[in-house]
Amino acid sequence: MLGRLVSCLVVASCLAGIAACSGDSDDRAPQVIEVQAGESIQAAVDRARDGDLVLVQPGVYHEAVVIDRAGVSLRGVDRNTVVLDGQGELGNGILVMADGVSVENLTVHHYTVNGVVFNGVGESGDEQQLTGFRIAYVTAYDNGLYGLYAFQATDGVIVDSYASGHQDSGIYVGQCGNPFRGDESTGTTPADPAPCNVLVQRTTAELNAVGFEGTNASQVWVVESVFRNNRIGITPNSQSLERRPPATEAVIVGNLVIDNDTADAPEQGSGGFGLGIAVGSGVGNLILRNRVIGHDGIGIAVTLLDRFTPLQNRVEGNVLADNSVDLAYWLTGGPTDSHGNCFVGNDFITSSPEDIETVLPCDKVVIIDAPVLELLRSPAGPKPFDVPAPPEQPTMPGDVRAFPAKPSFTEPDVDAIQVPPAP
Repeated sequence: MLGRLVSCLVVASCLAGIAACSGDSDDRAPQVIEVQAGESIQAAVDRARDGDLVLVQPGVYHEAVVIDRAGVSLRGVDRNTVVLDGQGELGNGILVMADGVSVENLTVHHYTVNGVVFNGVGESGDEQQLTGFRIAYVTAYDNGLYGLYAFQATDGVIVDSYASGHQDSGIYVGQCGNPFRGDESTGTTPADPAPCNVLVQRTTAELNAVGFEGTNASQVWVVESVFRNNRIGITPNSQSLERRPPATEAVIVGNLVIDNDTADAPEQGSGGFGLGIAVGSGVGNLILRNRVIGHDGIGIAVTLLDRFTPLQNRVEGNVLADNSVDLAYWLTGGPTDSHGNCFVGNDFITSSPEDIETVLPCDKVVIIDAPVLELLRSPAGPKPFDVPAPPEQPTMPGDVRAFPAKPSFTEPDVDAIQVPPAP
């Protein structure tokens, strides 16, 4: 320590020496950069380099933070007392446009657009892919559109987090899978689909227009989470409004999906209402061992959306109760191809068409006459920012000063995940 101090004093008149002493050289060890109440989070982020941890002390911070440098971690010392408040005026709470960034252990609310967003497109609009991200122990509520949002971002996780009071989705993963090639209008799977590799685990989304939405997102896992009191619980889907359709091979397993038919959640422009899990087109999605209860509309539906045809989606081992219709499949009126979509081994009472597991088996493609169901009309909902604040959420365990590992995706052990217990 003394030798280093002497060396620094010797070169104090040299700008390069000063930079080296201050720790600004490219090869310096990762640092903890602390932010005290009343200071700027953005200023600390602007000082950070790859591997640094920006550690925020309790306080309310009225700023919109942009992280555009790779490998930076932003963490609050306490999830419930480190608060970013947009005051209904600022756009995004935390906007990330760099690889390998983590956002952890804080609360974000009252931004006009999104709470936390990882955006691989970037401000220039150039097509690129953000790789490696983590959202953990984050509370997002009452933001204008989305709570926790990953767009054109791969190899990431959204875990142990909470979202409520959003006019679109509490949690959203989009435009991150299939590459730009071929005819996107056909709804068929590209020869070599690229995975999103995103894990959503142990999250809770309530009082949103949609709990979880995965649009044109391929190989996304939504597991062991709770979706309750939204207008729609979970919807993997394909749409032409975004690039890279169709959505392929999402795995929705072991979730509690309950009472997603509440007018107390904000109303979405498209007006969906009363659906537990809605597969809107997509290819090869697996809906496995979820508990889906208490919907005035449909518990689990596989149907046509936009111009895309659902193909080879499998609904298996789910437990359904107290839904107006437990299981449903329809495309258009009259005879229709099953397109490999199938239902097997579910615990249910009502379905459309009736006896759906016999009519839509998993061992062959059949022609059926599936009636088109009339969906519930979406009632008016609260205005933006009017959903009550949530209760305090569990803060991140362990040493908040510990440097996190680089964000990475690990596929969960799907076979080990069972139907969650009844509430």
